[in-house]
Amino acid sequence: MIRRSRRISEVRVKFKYLRPFSFLVLVVVAFCYGCSREKQEILVGRDATWFPQQFGIYTSGINAFVNDLVSEINYKEGLNISLVNQDWVHLFENLDDKKTSGAFTSVFPSLEMLARYQFSDPILLTGPVLVVAENSPYQSLQDLEGKLIGVYKFDSSVLIAQNVPSVVIDSYQHIPIALEALSTQRYDALLVPVIEATALVETAYKGRLRIASEPLNEEGLRLVVLRGGGSDSLLEGFNAGLAKTRRSGRYKAIKMQSRLP
Repeated sequence: MIRRSRRISEVRVKFKYLRPFSFLVLVVVAFCYGCSREKQEILVGRDATWFPQQFGIYTSGINAFVNDLVSEINYKEGLNISLVNQDWVHLFENLDDKKTSGAFTSVFPSLEMLARYQFSDPILLTGPVLVVAENSPYQSLQDLEGKLIGVYKFDSSVLIAQNVPSVVIDSYQHIPIALEALSTQRYDALLVPVIEATALVETAYKGRLRIASEPLNEEGLRLVVLRGGGSDSLLEGFNAGLAKTRRSGRYKAIKMQSRLP
């Protein structure tokens, strides 16, 4: 009976010292698991030229904006998105082959694209805005019935202008030349990509021209992932981080730092 009591006492003593040791092991395992999750890179491709869009001298500013925005979203959502610059030809090829988890692109989310891919909320709208003379009576597209509108040759401006009844459409190739023509009343209005319009109207043409609308379509830059490819959590986290960045005011600050509208 005495031996049995002694054995029970020994077991209790061992268990007493075993409990904190087991707890310590669990803490170490959980810590290591958390570290491995934090260090896991999420490779996301980017064509730094943003084809098929043409941003010209503003391309570097846009790339800097995306870099800083991704860093901010990584911080807010605990993501570890790592940008991988690729050429246009391999951007979607690598996404389809699951060599990357996503891609930043200027491609519009058409019905055909949505059948295969999922798109994030736009991180930067790039579509056309209405530009008119400073003293012009025109406030919107609806005011331009039967008027002469210049549309940019390299975007979808013509599709927007076609919705104005009896409008006369003239395509232009060089934005600065078209803005100068508008300032001398050769056009009644222009449709100009928002980035270029903001950069020029608020500087070289300040007091002579004004922007009379927000972007008139949903063209812009987005994160895209393969539909059914296992990256739903990436898309959800990115959208959540983008929304938080906008609410906090950091989004606007990052755009200003990159000199974007």
